[in-house]
Amino acid sequence: MVKLLLVVTAVVVLSVPAASQTQRKQLAIRQTERDLIALSQKAVGTVGSLDVNPDTFTGTMTVLRTCNTAELVDPHITISGERAVVTGLVAFKCASSAPHAKEPSSTVAIEFIKRDGTWRFAELCLGACGE
Repeated sequence: MVKLLLVVTAVVVLSVPAASQTQRKQLAIRQTERDLIALSQKAVGTVGSLDVNPDTFTGTMTVLRTCNTAELVDPHITISGERAVVTGLVAFKCASSAPHAKEPSSTVAIEFIKRDGTWRFAELCLGACGE
């Protein structure tokens, strides 16, 4: 009976620090993901777009609307060692004379590299990336 009690006590005592380490690791991963999303939002915010209408007969283009701001929508994070990729959809906010014009969007992949313990922007690719 005493041996059984010692074994149960040892299992309980050893499992508490392990659970605590797992929780700390999960919190660190969630914080890293939040940081990467914030960095991605910042990178996407620098992207602009023009909606144009090309006239092949005259060789000119008419700018229909200008999209000066963009927002990252539905981000997904993949972390592999010292590299991370955030994918999602970029929704452009446009100034348009047409009422209820559909806002353009594009898929995006943003790559980060971890150097000296800090995630740094490496590359942003709109549309079909890596093909």
